[in-house]
Amino acid sequence: MSVEPYMCKWRSNTIENFDNFMKELEVGFLLRKAGGMATTYYQLSLNGDTINFKYKIATKKGDLYFKLNEEFDEVTPDGRKVKSTFFMEDGKFKQIQKGKPYDAHVERSITEDGQLLEIAIMAYVSLPINTYRGYFEALRNGDINSVTTFFDQAEVNTYDLINGKFIIPRRKVSFLIERPIHVAVSSGNIDLIKLLCRNGVDITAIGSNDDNTLHIIALISSRNQNNEQMFINVYNYLLQEFDIAILAKLFMSENKQGLRPVELAAKVGAYKVLLRFFETNGVYRKSCKFLGYYQEILYDITDYETTRKTIYYLSLIIKKV
Repeated sequence: MSVEPYMCKWRSNTIENFDNFMKELEVGFLLRKAGGMATTYYQLSLNGDTINFKYKIATKKGDLYFKLNEEFDEVTPDGRKVKSTFFMEDGKFKQIQKGKPYDAHVERSITEDGQLLEIAIMAYVSLPINTYRGYFEALRNGDINSVTTFFDQAEVNTYDLINGKFIIPRRKVSFLIERPIHVAVSSGNIDLIKLLCRNGVDITAIGSNDDNTLHIIALISSRNQNNEQMFINVYNYLLQEFDIAILAKLFMSENKQGLRPVELAAKVGAYKVLLRFFETNGVYRKSCKFLGYYQEILYDITDYETTRKTIYYLSLIIKKV
């Protein structure tokens, strides 16, 4: 189905899941209620391959120009600044909004009686909240068969499912489990991590504390020091699976405390993991030479000598190395 059937005037009285959707986007109660009761008027037209998307809701108006599958800047009626992309999929006119506090997805379709149906969805996926919970429970339990079933659901794009921020209303979720790859890494289950990797997991995903996958390895191993080798094995697998340039980027990434993974490992006392991190060729370790009976290993810590403020953690690293 092409986009042409949507190119006309529409009136939308309701948006399914609107209140929960806006609540998760941290929109205030009064504005949510006003938006939920308001009628939205749309006028869409096509000029060549450019779509003009006009809307009016209560006192808010918008006039957007865009091409399908091309990202553009948008300010939403509730004031969020997002990167929007419109596209057609299975006859539905879909919109992805990337921005803070969370990414969102609006799905529009035409009903049998010619009405416009709108569904507001968090994090690119339209699964019920119980499915989110089931997915994470399966990850926590290392239940590979159950995790696999989520990849087979007709409406779920595997890549988006893995990388989406799954929002669970009225339930406080630790930052350690906001990202499926972090759950898998925390379990130490290599087979589970392999499954996610085969389905396009984003290893660079970060949690609400801006911790990336390597931060998580350091944190979890510090709490399981009797099993630090298990998390070193996890890191070794990631080292085999991903290009060193990707891992180098993660090593240079700071969380909200301004700590990189090696610095966090030093701070929390995950010294075996710290040493393994620091021994990674192509990041801190630059060369290794044998001089007779002696071995010479060169490390690049220029960044610490010139710009880094966390020199204390460098001293811990040097002591352990």
